[in-house]
Amino acid sequence: MSFALLRPGILRSCSLGFTQPRCALQLKSKGIQYYWLDHPYEKLHAKPSFYDRPQYHLNENSRSITVEGNIAVGKGTFARHLADVLYLKYIPGVNDDNFFIDRNFEPGLDYRDYNKVLPKRLQFYTTEMLYTDKDPIKDGKPLYLQQNYYMYRCLDYWKGCGHLFNTGQGFVMNRSPFATYVFARAMAECGLLSSDARDWLQYYDKHVSSVLFRPHLIVYLRSPVSLSRRNLDKRAVPWESGITDKFLEVIKQVYESEYLDKATRFSEVTTIDVEDYDFNDENDVTYIAEQLCKIDLDQKHLSTDIDTKLIHWRQAMFNTDSKYFSRMRFSNTRVCIERLFGIQVPDDMPEGGLTMAEAKRVVTLLKRDPRMHQWSVLNPWDGGSTLDVLLGRVRHNPLRRTYRYDEDTLKEMAMYRSFGYYSRTVEPVYAID
Repeated sequence: MSFALLRPGILRSCSLGFTQPRCALQLKSKGIQYYWLDHPYEKLHAKPSFYDRPQYHLNENSRSITVEGNIAVGKGTFARHLADVLYLKYIPGVNDDNFFIDRNFEPGLDYRDYNKVLPKRLQFYTTEMLYTDKDPIKDGKPLYLQQNYYMYRCLDYWKGCGHLFNTGQGFVMNRSPFATYVFARAMAECGLLSSDARDWLQYYDKHVSSVLFRPHLIVYLRSPVSLSRRNLDKRAVPWESGITDKFLEVIKQVYESEYLDKATRFSEVTTIDVEDYDFNDENDVTYIAEQLCKIDLDQKHLSTDIDTKLIHWRQAMFNTDSKYFSRMRFSNTRVCIERLFGIQVPDDMPEGGLTMAEAKRVVTLLKRDPRMHQWSVLNPWDGGSTLDVLLGRVRHNPLRRTYRYDEDTLKEMAMYRSFGYYSRTVEPVYAID
């Protein structure tokens, strides 16, 4: 079922014909509570928690909501306020800081600072370079950048599902990983990405997204291109002037003509007209949340064999065992990370990254930084330096060892080893013979 939220005056004066479902979203003002919100699940292993059944955690607001829309339409503001009204966890959007700033230091180590001494071809490619380069396909690495965005969105979504099953609190995410092909299509049509790279990115998306649950609810913020242009001008960010109206128009077209139609197969979709609401007004956001609470997000009457609407969540919530195994699955990020690294960018796509010889030059520069030889704070029991452990975040790592674990997994393993409860070692991946 897909419907649109129209003007507030019209919607308040008419009857939608909806009845409040038994297990629909509940407002924070209704007294929704999470008794396991302080449960330190991130520091505990999933398997020993067999005594902690997830059915005691889950409630009406154990839902996944994603906010989609064009650039600069207020997705972050709306998602943050909606999460506050519904008492859900807010997952902000991914930006360059997520994969270029190393939080292991105080202050964080920004890999983009090395661009001052690196030649153009070897620099860490940023979003600013994407929109300012005259020929990104030839001179830049747009595929490398989009793949990093996609990987971190997948990890954020995976961890959000883990938070849902462990604490019962749902989440609102600013742009999900399932909309990756929307930007791939727009970049290809505007000359920011080659057609081969677009096809590979779509194939990569299908390979990885198969392990993710589709969201319960997708909220699409519909707006004209002129509104996005006005908001971009208000930001006054110099490099955002490179975002053309054609690029914004293609994003809007792909969203409304393809993405939403395909998304209705697995999720509930709601369209909101941005010009009719003020997302900084608490009353408007509360009104939208009240209408979202009228959507049936269980769909228990549907068949598990035929209907695909919310099929992943209906199977996960089928009985106690399915809830337990789903919680154990999303509490371990290794499954998602193995999928993310399971397919490598073809060597004949220079826009996907550096060659081995070029990457060695970057590593030579990194080794000259004394901070890279400090003992690793994330995983000191492996005996690796900061360079060995953290360079795995940079996609093209010519070192012999790279760790396919994220920060949470490394911290978890380090904690267990410190008490002698975890004896498994990190498996090295040999990139060079």
